Amino acid sequence: VKWNDAFTRPDTIIFDQKTANSSVIVFQDYSNNYGTAIVGAVSGTSLTFGSKQTFASAATGGGTGGACRAAFDPNRAGKFIVVFRDNSNSDKGTTIVGDVTGSPPTAITWGTEAVFHGLTGSTVWMGISWDPNRDKRFAITYTSPDDSNEGSVISGELSGGSLNAVSGLNQNVGTFHGNNIQALYTGIAFDPNKIDTAVVIWAVYD
Repeated sequence: VKWNDAFTRPDTIIFDQKTANSSVIVFQDYSNNYGTAIVGAVSGTSLTFGSKQTFASAATGGGTGGACRAAFDPNRAGKFIVVFRDNSNSDKGTTIVGDVTGSPPTAITWGTEAVFHGLTGSTVWMGISWDPNRDKRFAITYTSPDDSNEGSVISGELSGGSLNAVSGLNQNVGTFHGNNIQALYTGIAFDPNKIDTAVVIWAVYD
C-alpha cells in the first residue's frame, strides 16, 4: 500500500498500545523536505491511511544519523512524541507532542515544540522511550558533535492542561559514552516491571 506519492525517507513506525489497530509513520517528505507523519489503520491484512500531517515546516534530519524517532505514551490513547533534528533551528534536538484524533483515528493535532539539546550543531542518533511506571515521563538518547560526540540521555515529561507540551528538558543530563569517540545508533528501553530502570544501547565508531 502506497502512503506517500513523493520521494520519502521513512524514519519510524509506531503502534498505539491503547488504541486497537492504530499506527503512525514518521517520515521526511522530500516534496517539501518537511517533517511529516501519517496515521495508519490495520484491518485484517489491509491498511488505510489518513492525510499527511506536517509537524515541522523544515527538514528534520537527513544525512548520517539524522532520522526522527517517535514513541506512543503507554498510558494515554493517541498521544505520542516525535524527537527530531530541526534544520531550521541550527540542527537542535527538538520534541513535539502529537495527538491522534478522529473516529476512526485518521488525523493528528500537534502541541508546542520544545528543544532538548540547545547547543548549535547537529543532534544525531536519537532514541526515545516512555517509562510505563512513571506517569508522563520519558527519556531521550542522542549524540552531538558539540558534546565531543558523547552519548547522552535526558529525561522529560508531559505538561500543560491538555498534556500537549514537554517540560523538564535540559535537566538530568547523563553521559553513557565518552572518550571523544562517537556513539552511533543509540536506543533506550524502559523495563516495564522495574521502576526507574532502563537499558541503553549504542555502537562505537572507533
